[in-house]
Amino acid sequence: MDHVKAVCDKTILEQAGDDGWRYRIPGLVVTAAGTLLAYYEIRRDADDWNACGIGLRRSTDGGVSWSPRLELVVPGSGQTINNPVMIATRSGPVHFLWETGYRRFFHQVSRDDGLTWSEPVEQTSVLAGLRSCYAWTAFGLGPGHGIETRDGRLLVPVWLCNGGGRAHRPSVVATLVSADGGRTWFCGEILPRTTDQGVMLVNPNESALVERQDGRILINMRHETAVRRRALAVSDQGTGGWSAPWLDDRLPDPVCCAGMAVWSQNRGEPDVVAFSNCATEGPQRTDLTIRVSRDDGRSWPQGRLLEPVAGYSDLAADSNDLYCFYEQGRADPTGICPQALVLARINRAWLDNKPE
Repeated sequence: MDHVKAVCDKTILEQAGDDGWRYRIPGLVVTAAGTLLAYYEIRRDADDWNACGIGLRRSTDGGVSWSPRLELVVPGSGQTINNPVMIATRSGPVHFLWETGYRRFFHQVSRDDGLTWSEPVEQTSVLAGLRSCYAWTAFGLGPGHGIETRDGRLLVPVWLCNGGGRAHRPSVVATLVSADGGRTWFCGEILPRTTDQGVMLVNPNESALVERQDGRILINMRHETAVRRRALAVSDQGTGGWSAPWLDDRLPDPVCCAGMAVWSQNRGEPDVVAFSNCATEGPQRTDLTIRVSRDDGRSWPQGRLLEPVAGYSDLAADSNDLYCFYEQGRADPTGICPQALVLARINRAWLDNKPE
């Protein structure tokens, strides 16, 4: 068998302080044509409410080279602009959702791999239906990316808070769904918070979704429960009928956003689910680790350290490589803003820890 060299290439896409801005909340998709779209918040400082724009970098050669920054939402309006989420569809269009002030969200579409975008259409009213069972005062999309299911539905995780003012807690998790290519959206049910062992999840929020090989939707949630383990649940459609969540002992987490994506095989083997997070119980966000599950997220036997000092991350994949877009280092004493946003391209040989 031919020897396959392990690959782990890292490229800095944004550096804190280079132009007076800070950069956070990375998201990543691979389009149907193979273009990588890496998007993120542009901020004045560490404060979530000082996020004021959304940047995008494109790569058409598998992450080897990158376009200059495109500003999808230009900083300077005075509004809080945050939580960008994209969905890359199999037929080509890319959907883009973002929000203002944690109270309004908008939808756009690109049909040329992120070069141009349709005019924003506000979709906030679709969340109104949840107010009868949860009187939310703020919400957050994703962040990271959403998914297109095999039957063509678009799914995006969303968290909602009813604490009033600028509070982000207490919170619950639900999904946003479109069954007509993004023209209209509706809300899924709020996920249960009591785990299969009777533990009540405290403030579940930023989450990631994949569609498993059996067609069910797996959600992987951040939360603030004393047991520092990721919470997972499954649903037939991703809109309701969610299982009781479970806390996965193989997935320690310091309360930090994580990435999850299906990594398709090109050797006739079953797809795997890849997962990235700061694999520590905290309080610091360190040990960004990549793991794969070969049984639809039931177990996570493999893992390899990607970055010792990190933060939020997101994952995307093509048939050959896995891409991780993540926060690296610390740019200020708060420990919140990263020094850089980095794109890592890795292959299976690196993940399997094979010698080069």
